[in-house]
Amino acid sequence: MNHFNYFKNYKNNNTLVSLATPTTGFKRGNMFNNLYKPYRNYSVSDLTFKTDKERLMYEIQMHSFVVNDLVLYLDVNPTDQEALRSFKEYNQKYNLLVNEFERKYHPLCINSEQFNQNYFEWVNNWPKGVMM
Repeated sequence: MNHFNYFKNYKNNNTLVSLATPTTGFKRGNMFNNLYKPYRNYSVSDLTFKTDKERLMYEIQMHSFVVNDLVLYLDVNPTDQEALRSFKEYNQKYNLLVNEFERKYHPLCINSEQFNQNYFEWVNNWPKGVMM
């Protein structure tokens, strides 16, 4: 298998050199400060949320991105204990956010725990105008 380890020059004592905060990493699409190169004069604007549901959904998406970016890193660097610790921390936070959202609003995925209780309840939360 041919692959290039883009992270090999960015390790110090077998740990990540610089991991961005979830907010910063998600906005720019890269969790690794040392690998991020801004595109020209591009700058990301901050979002405002109208509802708690929107804010919670954004946090779920953000933590999902962080977890997936760390998984890609760990595929190439499986012995990096600091990255593994960060992955576990952010994955736990992601799961807590999903559980909170589903408890407050509705299931997000077909494998949600809520489907075990009331399988077709999710249909009531479809946007208006969506045909079945």
